[in-house]
This record gives sequence, structure tokens and C-alpha cells, in this order.
Amino acid sequence: MGIRSVVILVVLVGAMLSLTSTFLVHNKLISPVFSEFEEQVALNNNERPHSVILFAERNLSNICHDWATWDDSWNFAVGNDANFEQSNLLLETFQNLKVDCVIFLDTMNRITWGKLIDHEGTALSDLPVSFADSILGPLNSITRNRIGGLQIVDSVPWIFNAQPIMRSDRSGPQHGWLVMGQKLSTEVLEELAEIAQMPFEIDPMKKGEIATDSTIHTYQKDTIFSRHGIPDIKGESGFWLETSTPRKLMAFSHNQSVIALNLAIAASVIVAVLILFVINRFVIAPLLLLNREMQTIHHRGKYSVRIKHSGCKEIVDLTTMFNALLSRIDLETSELALLSETDGLTGLANRRSFDEAFTMAWKECFDNNTELSIIVIDVDFFKKYNDTLGHQAGDQCLRQVAEVIRRNVLYQHDLPCRYGGEEFAVILPDTKSSGALRVAERIRSELERLAIPHPMSIQGYVTISAGTATVIPSDGSSPERLFSRADAALYRAKESGRNRIESLHES
Repeated sequence: MGIRSVVILVVLVGAMLSLTSTFLVHNKLISPVFSEFEEQVALNNNERPHSVILFAERNLSNICHDWATWDDSWNFAVGNDANFEQSNLLLETFQNLKVDCVIFLDTMNRITWGKLIDHEGTALSDLPVSFADSILGPLNSITRNRIGGLQIVDSVPWIFNAQPIMRSDRSGPQHGWLVMGQKLSTEVLEELAEIAQMPFEIDPMKKGEIATDSTIHTYQKDTIFSRHGIPDIKGESGFWLETSTPRKLMAFSHNQSVIALNLAIAASVIVAVLILFVINRFVIAPLLLLNREMQTIHHRGKYSVRIKHSGCKEIVDLTTMFNALLSRIDLETSELALLSETDGLTGLANRRSFDEAFTMAWKECFDNNTELSIIVIDVDFFKKYNDTLGHQAGDQCLRQVAEVIRRNVLYQHDLPCRYGGEEFAVILPDTKSSGALRVAERIRSELERLAIPHPMSIQGYVTISAGTATVIPSDGSSPERLFSRADAALYRAKESGRNRIESLHES
């Protein structure tokens, strides 16, 4: 065999070895890790619009609750306020609240008043029979105190919420239900998609389908489709929230593999030993290290970790891009965590954070046998403030009150929260009753000094009423009882003339 044939044979063997090794590295090491990573990205992307839908449901629930526990609504429901419809149930009110229908039901779940915005959005119209049947059916089969969820009406998804109609002080008896609905029109879905920074679709489940949390639904060459089950108005899983994620990482992996393959073919003319040494030194070993670190990050879920650069330029570029993707996921995860724990209007901790912190503070004070105090704060005559000056002024007022509360909660382990509506709460671990009273009085007096104008208040400016309660946690007490005592103290402060602090505590 001539030297030319030997050289050609060596080149061909080297080329085959290069092609084989490159193919195995791509399909056995890189592609599975990238595929798993893209699946995680797709699942995270699916959770973002799901969180936005849940936020829209909570927002509608808060609006419906505020109206359902309003004396004027209760009087209208019992037939004692003939001017309520002309004063409040107007197209402008629907538009300001961003709701598309409002329905009053009596105690037998019969419609006493109901309107929805017409297709042009220029007037209120009566409820079609099919529309009413779509809502009343689920309501008649549910006995919970609060109802909320999605429902398909005339092939369009709606968010509905129903609240029992009570007086403002939450006293009974209940006089029917107040139902509010927001139509998830194309425009609304586009707004929600913009907030979530992820396009999505909502489709009814087919018969026999079972809802799950975020899962991968379908793979395509350049797209991953994922979906999440969403409960309907009965609390059952009746809809799919679907998102699509481009498979950019796999496309990048494919391009890099083509480059590596061409380099391998060109390098096959070199002595086989040198080829193996170079590939092992600058390609295989760094890729295995990258794979191990990517696997570790994937299994531990620590997206704040960064992979060290090593190997040839292509692997360094790949590591750099992977680190950039990790940074993006870490940032978005942090933002979602902050969004889920913070009240968007005031910047204080939200109700979810309050519940978690209150439980933790109770356990710590129980273990240490120390006092736990809580302050419950309510803005006096806030409904009248909103009705007189408008919701934008009301939001600004709540932000000012929240800032006053924040400035006067001095210790790091204390937590000011927005409990809901115009109600705030402050958790004070390891704090005696006298300390809680001092904190509450500082908040009340500073707000009084601000003298925010309030034309419907007795004092002429915005004031607060607050109730405090203190207890040393024990087996015979509970966080719910402590909060109830603070709430009772708050209502005693209101009954005593408002703009004051009342306290209840247990030894």
C-alpha cells in the first residue's frame, strides 16, 4: 500500500473518528441537558401568565368584596335605597372598576338586578338568558361563602367572583350575593400577556382530561408547548392555560455542533494521536465538566451559581450564554418571588407574607416564651374618601398611610403589612402591650400631623383607628385568637369615636 493510500486511509479514519465523537458528544451529553433546561424554561414561562391570572382573580375578588360589604349595597339589596342604581350602577362605574358585568342575587339566588357592558362598550345592557344560566347554574350548586374562578360564556372566558352581601361592619344577616365578572377579551388577554411578558391562550378542557400543574404538552422542532390547569367557577379544573417557548438553546446547540463537525473533518489530516489529545484536552474534558455543572445546577435548582469558563472558545461562548440564561432565570425568579410577597400599591408586605410571618413569629415567641403583639389599623371613613375624591386619590392616600406606618416600625424583626383594602397590620415579636401601644400611637399622631385633607371626615383630615393585642403564645391560645382580639380592639376604637387606639391583651 502506497503512502498516499495510507495518508488517505488515516485521514478517512480520523474523519470518521471525529464525526463519531462529535455526534456522540452532541446527542449523549449536550442535547439531553439542553433539552431538560429548555423544559424548565418552558415551565417557568408557563407559570408567569398563571400568576397574572391569579392576580386578576384576586383583584376582582377584592373589588367584589368591597362592594358586597358596603352598607349602600346592602340597603339596595334589601330594597331600602332607590337611588343606589342611579348613583353607582353606571357605565362609568363599570369602566372604572374594569368589570364587565354586575349581578345582584337575592337569598334564593334569583337575579334582582343585573347588567353587562354591550359589545361596543358604550352602554349597559340586560343579561341574556344564556349568560345568566351560565352563571346561576354553578352558583346554585355551591354553598361556600366566597366563589371565584373562570367560566366560558358564549365561547369567551370570563373571570367571575361572588361575595355574600353584608353590612360594612360584616354583620348579618347575609342578604343574597353580589356577582362581578370580567370578560377576558382579546384586548384583556393581550394586556395580561404584556404584564406576564409571555403570550398565552386559555382553552376549555376536553372531556376526560385531568388538570395538572405546569407540564410539557407538545414538542416541536423549534417550539415547546406547555400548559397549566385552571379551576372553573365550581372550583373544578376546567381550563388549560397554554404557552409556547422557542427552542433557541437547541438551535444554538445544533449550530455549534455543525461548527465542531467541520473543524473535526478539517483536523482529521493530523496524526490520530494528536487529534485525540487535542479533542480530549480542549473539547471532551470541558464539555464533561460543563455537563456535570449544568446537571448539578439543574438538580439543585440554584440558579445564582455561575459556571467557570474553560476549554476552547466555542465552549467558553456556550458557557457565557448559559451563564447569561442563568442570570435571566435568577432575576425573573427573584422578581416573581418579590411580586408574590409585596403589595403592589403600597410596597408593604402583602396578605400572603403576613400569614407566613405571623405563623413564624408565633412559633418563635412560643419557643422563647416571650410576648407577641399585633396592631390592626383601619383608615377612618376611607370609603367616603374614595367616593368623594376618587380611586386615584384613594390609592395615593393609602400609599401615604403605608409610608407613615413604615417609618414608625423601627425594628428589623417587626413587619408592617397591608392586610386588605384600607386595613393594615403590624407584627411585633418580643414586644409588650405598652410597646405595641407606643408604636400605634406614633403612627396615629404622625398621620394626624400630616393632616391629609378628608372632606367627609369628622376631623377634616385623614385619621386612623387601631387595635392592639398582646399574648405570650401557649397551647391554650392561637394566632387566630390573637388577631381576633386586635380586630375587636379596632372596632372598639371605631365605636368610641375613631382616631384612637384601643388595646386587648392576654397574660
